[in-house]
Amino acid sequence: MSQYLARIRFPDGHTLLGLYDARADSLLPSLVRPIPEITGRWEHCHAEPPTCRERYERAHHAQHGCAPAERMARLWRSAMALAAGGHGLLEEALDWQTQTEPVEVEVPACRARWRSHADRRRLALVGALEPVRH
Repeated sequence: MSQYLARIRFPDGHTLLGLYDARADSLLPSLVRPIPEITGRWEHCHAEPPTCRERYERAHHAQHGCAPAERMARLWRSAMALAAGGHGLLEEALDWQTQTEPVEVEVPACRARWRSHADRRRLALVGALEPVRH
C-alpha cells in the first residue's frame, strides 16, 4: 500500500484529513473533515479494510460531491472568475494567503510529519510539505 490518510492539525487542535501518496511523496490538496462512520479509525486504515483511499474518496464525495481533482479545478475556476470579475487576481491571492494557517501534517502509518499551511474554510492544503526539524 502506498496511500495513507494524513491528519492535518491546526494550532487550535482542529483536524482535517487528506490522502498522502508515499510513492509520489505528496498530499492531495483537497481536505475532508473526519466522518466517523466513513473514515472510522483512520490511523489504522492501512491495516483494516476499506483502504485509506476508499475512505478518503467516500468522505470527499460525501462532503464535496465530487472527486478531489474536480474540486480543486472548481476552486481554481472560481478564483479566476472572481479575478476576471473585477475582484483582481492579486486581491484573490491575498485573500487565500490571509485565510491560511500553519498546520502539522502527520501520517502515523509512515511515522512521517511535516509542516505546511492550510485553509480550513476552503478545506484545502495550500503549502508545500516541509520536514519537521528538531
